Amino acid sequence: MDSSYSTCISLSSSASRRLLPPAVAPAPHSVTLSCAEYAVPKILAMVLCFLGIATIFYLAFSGPDSEEEDEDEEEQQEELRGVKMAKPRGLDPAVLASLPVAPYAEVAGEGTVGPECVVCLAEFGGGDAVRTMTGCGHGFHADCIDPWLAGHATCPVCRSDLAAACPVIVVGG
Repeated sequence: MDSSYSTCISLSSSASRRLLPPAVAPAPHSVTLSCAEYAVPKILAMVLCFLGIATIFYLAFSGPDSEEEDEDEEEQQEELRGVKMAKPRGLDPAVLASLPVAPYAEVAGEGTVGPECVVCLAEFGGGDAVRTMTGCGHGFHADCIDPWLAGHATCPVCRSDLAAACPVIVVGG
């Protein structure tokens, strides 16, 4: 109840007639929210919706157990390091030394030696040192192919295994 209405009732009826205007029925109670009272629940609802959507995306794209995947990845890297240390990938230096090196003028037109080195893409000159692969006959600049063969045991053109094509006989021992 309105406090002014209760005061009106507590006064004597003669005094209330003199002091107060005639009583008007109270207006039905209506709620009107100000802008500030309306904005807080709306912002709170938007924040909760954003958090819900962000949680769904996180769960959908993070995977089941990211910690287990990190451990598996570390184990795989350790295994790869062990494999690399156990088995060298490049051609044995003795096999590399057994591959013939000759000036391009001497090997031009022999086997499958082309007009250019496929490693550096430069054309061979008459005096260029060309290393010829014994298994397949492909030829390359010696300075270009030696770093390749330090890390690989195959011809970069045809992928033939050079270690199997060049048996090395070790003398002495």
